Amino acid sequence: MKKKRRYGAGVWKRGDSWIIEITVKGQRYRESLGPVSRTFAKEEAGRRRTALLEGTLRPKAQDPMLGKFIDAYLENVSSNKAPSTHERDKVSADHLKRLLNGRRISQITRIDLERYKRTRREEILGKGRISMASVNRELALLSHAFNVARLPNPTKGVKRFEEFGRERFLDDQEEEAMFKAVSAIAPGLDPLFRVLINAGYRLGEVLALRNDPEMINFENGYIKIPRTIRKGKKRDVVTPLNPALTDALKRAITSGNIGSGECIFPYGIHHIDKVWRKIREKAGLEDTIRVHDLRHTFGSRAAQAASDDPFAVQALLGHSDFRTTQKYIHVDESRKRAVMERLGRDTHKSPPLREVKSL
Repeated sequence: MKKKRRYGAGVWKRGDSWIIEITVKGQRYRESLGPVSRTFAKEEAGRRRTALLEGTLRPKAQDPMLGKFIDAYLENVSSNKAPSTHERDKVSADHLKRLLNGRRISQITRIDLERYKRTRREEILGKGRISMASVNRELALLSHAFNVARLPNPTKGVKRFEEFGRERFLDDQEEEAMFKAVSAIAPGLDPLFRVLINAGYRLGEVLALRNDPEMINFENGYIKIPRTIRKGKKRDVVTPLNPALTDALKRAITSGNIGSGECIFPYGIHHIDKVWRKIREKAGLEDTIRVHDLRHTFGSRAAQAASDDPFAVQALLGHSDFRTTQKYIHVDESRKRAVMERLGRDTHKSPPLREVKSL
């Protein structure tokens, strides 16, 4: 596929052909002019824009068959995602094409999608590892495809299935089995997995760590993940170093002979995903457990350790919304009873009960 070159003013070039692409009043007009000159293309773009504004030209209908629409999304958008995500998108696309194909995208309605939900629910009930989250991902893919194409989105208003138990936490025995498998299969990755489970970072954030005091400051004892590498988040995350993190990072730097400013873990996400599957199998863990569940494990343990300061857990995980942090906080009966007993002792804050005089 030839790369397109943009020249501004709604004009760009793909191969030898010049393309006009104009959006007026929320409607998009696109036309291929063929191998013309750049000047001619810009002049035509101006004429088309005027005609669209005056109403003498209507945008051409974009109404492909769903199968071609989804395939174009996989090729042009999903292929730029991480390999594991792209593979998951292809599975979701197969289900969408199987149940919704044979019609144009303009023909797909909310009623069709509610039927789709019902059919998929009946298909996956009783299949164990497959969950309603799969259907939600399929609808999310379809929604994103419509949004990228800037077309009316039929998924708007279609409720997703409620997901339960998506977070998976490793217990002590599972963690021990995991690190034994790491030692047997990829001992050089031991520091990486120790950072993941002891800092609660996303995999992409750990892979972006550099041997730079701006990010890892051993002298002052902290790690700083800039917001620029946190998937567009609005704030940095600063994590105080503890002995486990300090040891893992120093081992990685020393064993890898990592120079100043160099990436501490020079691996790709696809490589880590591949190794993780082998580690998971060797450790006897379910194949639904992901690398990301090490972050969930950290969050659960941090919530238990900071039972009196849940906002510290929010800061460590870098959540902008406390509701996201709450899924890690489990309040048992003993903790609720302790709070009520403390409140009961603060009798000076409430006036004494007075006897009610009978009339």
